Amino acid sequence: MLAANVALAASASQLRAQQLDALSAGSRISVSMPDSLRSFFFGARRQVITGALSRVTADSIYLSVRSSAPFAIARSDVRSVRVSRGESRTWSAVQTAALFGMAGVVTTSSDNTRFPLAARYGIGLTVGAIVGAIWPYEQWKRIQK
Repeated sequence: MLAANVALAASASQLRAQQLDALSAGSRISVSMPDSLRSFFFGARRQVITGALSRVTADSIYLSVRSSAPFAIARSDVRSVRVSRGESRTWSAVQTAALFGMAGVVTTSSDNTRFPLAARYGIGLTVGAIVGAIWPYEQWKRIQK
C-alpha cells in the first residue's frame, strides 16, 4: 500500500512538472519572480514578466517580450507560471457582474426605499455583465514550473 502511494505521488509530480515542458513555443505566459524593490499590495514583493514562450530547458525558461530577442529566466528564480487562456467575453461578464453585484449590495444610500437591496444587487449585476462583455480581460491558468 505504501509503495502504491509513493508511486502515485511520484507520477503526479512528474505530470505537474511536465506541464510547462508541454507548452508549445509562442504560448503567452506570465512568470512571477521574487523582487526586493517592487511592492505588491497585500502580497509579497514580486516582479511579473509576460511574453511569448520561446523554449524551455531543464534549468531555464526562455521568454521574448514583444519583438525582443529571447532571454533566459532560471527556473530556480521562478515563483509561479501562468498560461493565457485568451480573452473570454462570457467569463469576464460573469466575473464582473458578480463583483458589481456585491458592490451594489454593500453600497448604502440615504434613501433605501428608493433603491432597496434587491434593486441595487440587480443593477450591479446588469451593469457588471455589460461592462465585462464590452471590455473582456485575459484569463490565466496557473501551471507548475
